[in-house]
Amino acid sequence: MPDRHTPPPAILQARRNEEARVALLDEFDALRGAHVARRAGSKAKDRSALASRWRREKRLIGVEHVGVTLYPAFQFDARGRPRPVVEEVLRRFEPLRMTSWEQALWFTNANGWLDGLRPVDRIEAAPSAVIAAAREAAREPVG
Repeated sequence: MPDRHTPPPAILQARRNEEARVALLDEFDALRGAHVARRAGSKAKDRSALASRWRREKRLIGVEHVGVTLYPAFQFDARGRPRPVVEEVLRRFEPLRMTSWEQALWFTNANGWLDGLRPVDRIEAAPSAVIAAAREAAREPVG
């Protein structure tokens, strides 16, 4: 008979997911749409339009957290533009139908195709290796 004090596996997984999300937001700056526009030099009146458009175009990841869309900062270059490697990775992931959180967490978890490094740690120095790791991840069977 299961211990009544141990939560069911689904609740334990939900807790782990939330902890991973909070850890991502704690480690990496996460920007609101207006901040994305400011960093990119946009002069548009609608300050969140640029980030929303880039997200629709699958050029960057926007995650929902406490009712707000946030954009993890690791996906932007020094000029505030989406890194092309992010768009390439997202293209590889399209058939997998990953959630935006799954995509963001893929970048921040250790990856065997990158010798145990995280894609986010190689995103600037070795973008082609990150794309190759995404290609392999998309080929691996799920489940």
